[in-house]
Amino acid sequence: MQWRLLDNDKKDGYWNMALDKAMLLKYQQVNIPTLRFYRWDKATLSLGYFQKLPPEILEICQINDIPVVRRPTGGRAVLHDDELTYSIVAPCSLFSSERDILKIYHRIAETFVVAFTTLGLQVELSASDVIDKRALFCFSEPSYYEISVAGKKIIGSAQKYYRNVLLQHGSLPLTRNLDRVSALFGEEQVHKWTSLKEITGSSPDLQRIKNALTMAFVNSFDIHFTYSDFLAIESEKARELRPDLFDEFNG
Repeated sequence: MQWRLLDNDKKDGYWNMALDKAMLLKYQQVNIPTLRFYRWDKATLSLGYFQKLPPEILEICQINDIPVVRRPTGGRAVLHDDELTYSIVAPCSLFSSERDILKIYHRIAETFVVAFTTLGLQVELSASDVIDKRALFCFSEPSYYEISVAGKKIIGSAQKYYRNVLLQHGSLPLTRNLDRVSALFGEEQVHKWTSLKEITGSSPDLQRIKNALTMAFVNSFDIHFTYSDFLAIESEKARELRPDLFDEFNG
């Protein structure tokens, strides 16, 4: 099966979310599944599509020059900082014979488990949903089929569907800025999640991580990847979407 592999430079949060959404909306014209890796040019807070932002958190973001952007997917807030972010855009049928959200999550999560095992990590999949639905922070606790190490969440993901096409993207922290997280969500959140550097005791090798994830998808789904870039129709759509993402919280 032919897929695209996009490995992007750092971009601001508005572009990152606009590009992910553009890939989803334009999939019918592009008609090739995509795995994308990307990073963020500065610490940015993203909110789930339906999530409301408490005014005090917005004020902290404004004071500390942390942009706020809304994701096209659901879920809770993520502080994107020093991390590797991935996104997948593909027909739901590649992961499940029916559009069953949990089955699709599980299928993709199993692929990440393979990748992490290759990297020498002992990980576990959560078998239950979040307990506190009022929690604002994505990394407060793992939901169904999210991945943890020694009980601490290591990756958070969210989904969006459009015309039986899936967008799933997620955040894999390389390191953590505990002061920023504490200021936004409280010091108690620091102990509920972790980063690759804390697990391994050394600075993560970004290319090695990308390679492990890519090979896990190759082996799990019999994929042949071709390095690519966004098509013009995706870039144009992203340019249309970006102003709306920027204006909502930042004027």
